Amino acid sequence: MAEVFPGAEHRYCLRHLHANFSQAGFRGEYLKGLMERAAYAYRQSEFNAAMQELKVNNLKAWEWLSKVPTKHWCRYMFSSRAKTYLLLNNISETYNSKILGARDEPIITMVEHIRTKMMGDFNNKREGAERDNWQIPPNILKKLEAEKSEARYCKSVCAGRGIWQVSAFGNQYVVDLNKHTCGCRKWDLTGIPCLHAVSAIQGFKQRPESYVDDILTKDAYARTYCGMIYPVPDETQWEKTPFPDVDPPVARTQPGRPKTKRTRASDEPRVQGRSVAKTTIRCSVCKEFGHNSRKHGKDNQSSSSQNVSTLLIYHIKTLYFATSHNLLSVSLSVKHK
Repeated sequence: MAEVFPGAEHRYCLRHLHANFSQAGFRGEYLKGLMERAAYAYRQSEFNAAMQELKVNNLKAWEWLSKVPTKHWCRYMFSSRAKTYLLLNNISETYNSKILGARDEPIITMVEHIRTKMMGDFNNKREGAERDNWQIPPNILKKLEAEKSEARYCKSVCAGRGIWQVSAFGNQYVVDLNKHTCGCRKWDLTGIPCLHAVSAIQGFKQRPESYVDDILTKDAYARTYCGMIYPVPDETQWEKTPFPDVDPPVARTQPGRPKTKRTRASDEPRVQGRSVAKTTIRCSVCKEFGHNSRKHGKDNQSSSSQNVSTLLIYHIKTLYFATSHNLLSVSLSVKHK
């Protein structure tokens, strides 16, 4: 990763990290909750508090987690350049689901399948951005509105030159409107003004939308998909070379049905399959439910014979009990005499 993308930030997926954590023997909802508290902490003090509680409850779990570099899985160590606080690789999982049909194809066919799909997706995104009238994506505006709703609980005091002191829920932070930073670090990581920043911006008589980072605007979205992926002719139109053709490797069919779905972890929720719709059988002869035309007569015969057998058993039992009662009465009368 560092050689191919030297400027990229490398983050670990928290779900896979927790799977390794569980396989190491540290299971349970309590340990999982402490791990998530440490991972989702925006400030180092919150991270240290979660790790200290983990250390007190399970020293070996703390030692195992302490060996993982915090810059890969803790929010408080993430850089503010990427403008995202994601801790899961849902984006790559979504991409994998879109190319699921191409992964079992030969290499050239697979690459052509992916290229064609991306070519169409880029064009759709590009045309969609030209038609839309928004300047900030709707999902970003929704998050900003949530911060506005919470900002009414904040108390902001201006120190001068765009620097504010904001208090909320027993905590106090420093907001710098010039650098677009807040002491809680949420604005730094996401690019969306947090509730403390919104309170300061509104106290400054400004609109919070104007303080959203440029990378989250429509212009940045359009620049992302401005490049064009060009179509490629089929192999019959390729240029012939004097070199011999490279044959594909010999394919060996493995026993059993090939797997198309990834192996899920033991603690991962299972996806329920589609249930088969239940139908009621109806006879085409008598129009009654519960049997078909092939069993039309058989069901009646079996039910009638069953009824006869039940009735016969009932009469035999009645006769037996009546005979026993008569014999008992005769015996008592003889002894009485």
